[in-house]
Amino acid sequence: MVIPPAIFFYYSTLFDSRFKTLQQNHLIKGNSLIKNMDFVLYLSVMYLFAWLILKYIKTSLLQFLVSFIASLTVLTLQMFSDGSYADYTSFIVVGGVALFLAFMMLIVIKALSKSSK
Repeated sequence: MVIPPAIFFYYSTLFDSRFKTLQQNHLIKGNSLIKNMDFVLYLSVMYLFAWLILKYIKTSLLQFLVSFIASLTVLTLQMFSDGSYADYTSFIVVGGVALFLAFMMLIVIKALSKSSK
């Protein structure tokens, strides 16, 4: 039995969110339950964004560029909001991570296109 990639990504995100919720003792520390859920929220938005890209953009190069720009924007805003900006090397690292995430989003887009056919 082969699991379609879109279903695998969906359930892996759900598992990751449940694991992160149960992993930390938020109630003991007095923190909210969704304090460290930014990665899970980012994955959920990434899958939604990948679906929208699949629906409206047909060429792979343009899909990759839109994914890269979106990832770079989100990561740059996150870097400035949490105070982790150091110098120009921060942007180089964020650019490398955005490239990696754009490739991952392209894989998700191709998996969604195969599962929707």
